[in-house]
Amino acid sequence: MHTRKSQERGVTLIELLVIIAIITVMATVEIISLSSSTLSVKTSTSAENVLNLIKETRQRSLAVKELRSTGLFPNYGVYFDIASPDTVIVYADCVSDDNDSGAGDGILNDQDNFTYPSTPPDNCTGGNLVRTFTLTFPIVIQEIRTIAPQDNIHIEFVRPEPTTWITDSSGAVLGSGSVEIDVGDPGERFTKTIVVWSHGLVGLK
Repeated sequence: MHTRKSQERGVTLIELLVIIAIITVMATVEIISLSSSTLSVKTSTSAENVLNLIKETRQRSLAVKELRSTGLFPNYGVYFDIASPDTVIVYADCVSDDNDSGAGDGILNDQDNFTYPSTPPDNCTGGNLVRTFTLTFPIVIQEIRTIAPQDNIHIEFVRPEPTTWITDSSGAVLGSGSVEIDVGDPGERFTKTIVVWSHGLVGLK
């Protein structure tokens, strides 16, 4: 009689708590796994989108696109700034040959100021901002590197030369080399690197 009662007893409180704990752990592991998978996909997608944006900007320069209805057909570039890590700026260079002194010398060289100014020149009616591209939350620009880490970078495509003009945060134009832009989550669990070479090629690694 005693044996039958023992077999028929219900689940104890301790057993119930153990079952709940196991289910909670399994659910947490699944959520973390799903979250990591989502971040990985967002990182890859965002990096591809930024890469395509750079390619589209290069094509805009080579195709001699007019800036709105200004009658200007400038060169175009992309601007990255660690201070705004979720944003990429596409801009028009309304002064295609402007050296450090502010006077154009008529020659494309490393003295030219291929940058995105906060105050555009007067002939750039309506400003030189072409487009603001926002990365998918929470993906950001993690780091920008040339030879050393940079606070910001300008990548401008100047026709008819095939050379890509890369201006670092000190204002110096790279004569040769490349810039690497890391895209990923703020915790740096996932990272994709966009590489832009001064000879015009772009890639993803």
